[in-house]
Formats: sequence, C-alpha cells, structure tokens
Amino acid sequence: MACAGRGGSRDDVAEVGNLHAAIGRPGSGATLDILAPGRVLFGLGAGHTFREWEVIGRQRPSPSDRAGRLVEFADAVARLLKGESVTVDGRYLRLNEARLDDLPVGDRVTLAVGGSNREILRFAAARADIVALSGLGRTLADGHRHEVRWSSEDVRAQVSLIGEASERSGTSPALEALVQVVKVSEHRSHALAELSDRLRGVSPDVLDETPYVLVGTVEEMAAQLVWHAERFGITRYVVRQPAVEAVEQILPLLKDR
Repeated sequence: MACAGRGGSRDDVAEVGNLHAAIGRPGSGATLDILAPGRVLFGLGAGHTFREWEVIGRQRPSPSDRAGRLVEFADAVARLLKGESVTVDGRYLRLNEARLDDLPVGDRVTLAVGGSNREILRFAAARADIVALSGLGRTLADGHRHEVRWSSEDVRAQVSLIGEASERSGTSPALEALVQVVKVSEHRSHALAELSDRLRGVSPDVLDETPYVLVGTVEEMAAQLVWHAERFGITRYVVRQPAVEAVEQILPLLKDR
C-alpha cells in the first residue's frame, strides 16, 4: 500500500482505525484498481449496529455523530481518490497533506456512500458516484434489527432530497437500493402477506411497492425492477449472498428493457 501524509483523530482511542479508514482503505482501493482497472467499487457507511463499534472498543455514537463522522471521512476519501493532497482539521478527523502516492487516481475507483440520514444523503448526492439507500430507520434494542422506511412516501422523500442536492451540486449519482428480502414464489400476494405477518406493522401494500423487497416469480421480480427504475430512478441493487442465484435468473429478462 503506497500512501503518504500525516493524520490523526481527535479521539486518541480511534486514532489508528481512523487513520486507516481515511488513508489506508482508499489506498487499498486504488491498489486493487491496478489489478482490476475501472472495476473497483469503494463503499462507505456510518456503522449502524452496536457490534460494529464494540469490536473496535468503542461505544456506538449518536446518529448525528455517526453521520458527521462519515461525511468527514467520505469527503477525505473522495478527494484522495481524485489525487488531491488533503488537509482536514475537523471534528472527527485530522489530516495534514495526506495523499496517495504512486497509485492510479482520478475517477477510476467508483465511490458509493450509503445510509438513510439526511446529512449523509445530501453529501452522497454531491460527492459520491452511487447513493445507496438502505431503507433502514432507528436501530432496535437488540442492536441489529431496525425500524424500516419502506413506504413509497419514504422512498420518494429520500429520492427528492438526493435530487435537490445533486441539482445544486451539478452531479448525477446513480441510485442503489439494498434489497432486504428476495423470495421466489408462484404466489406473490400470499408471500407478501406472510412477510407482512413476520415484519409486524409493514402492510402487504407497502411491501408490494417497496424497492427493498423482491418477491414473486422471476418475471414478476424483473417487472418490479423496471417499475422502480421508472418510478424512483433506482437502477442499481445490492442483494445478500443467498439471493444471488435467484437474481441471476432475473438479469437476462432485463437486457432489452
């Protein structure tokens, strides 16, 4: 890993981790780009579960602190990946003339920033190549599960916020959704009703329209993806590993759409 510069965190406990995040990880991404030119995607999020913070010996910060920290770090990462020499004297991060040396830079590594916080979405719309929507709200008491923001009104509000911020910045990031449930079924309405019973408080009508759930036959799921692109402008999706096989069956149906 070839990087140069000096940096530090305002919190001594996280100094090594923060330095690694702000300099080492984009350096790793740029290094990987040598092996796979133009195919590296560098993703950043705020760290929403308690466990993510516990493993580095930290208490989970407040939502506003997590959002502010991500914005400071992501801004530094975006500038480093463009080949800039970066100096930051922020609330969460300090860097002094940090840069990536002897590595390919300048829009070769795709930057994705994800979350649901309004500050994060505004920043991502202005600086990221991809804005990744999670559909997640407040973290529940178990530290892993969340309230969901899956209604069409929730999605429209976030997409509108992103659109306004990107228009002000003169940017045009792609919109991506993290699909939380993928289920192949010949009886879509029945499967949606069962899922609604499990989720408690999320109606079948909401599940029918949300981009965070793909349920039905392969043809029905392909139609859902086309509809979400037309309605919300969402053209990219992330699925979990168990769903990859099902999604691979959908892709051929989208080639001519």
